[in-house]
Amino acid sequence: MAYKIESITHLDGTPRTDGRYPQRVGCIAALPYPVFPGDCMYINYLRDNAGKQKDGWLRTSTVTDVDRLEDGGIVVTTMNGIYTFSVVDKLP
Repeated sequence: MAYKIESITHLDGTPRTDGRYPQRVGCIAALPYPVFPGDCMYINYLRDNAGKQKDGWLRTSTVTDVDRLEDGGIVVTTMNGIYTFSVVDKLP
């Protein structure tokens, strides 16, 4: 299953516009793991935000909370931000 990074925000909900955060929004990744509090989250990229193949990983700060949405999406809160993922049915 693949997931699209729908948004990355600061803990107060404002969009992360610093560094590479804007380029990460829209990327498609394999299931982020581990997705439970206490460890860092690792995101294995599959596609960039333009749909082109992308290799590489992103390691976040420590996960503090995980919400699984009814539609299959995931909202992961880390010490430094909030990542919202939606389920992708087909890779571009």
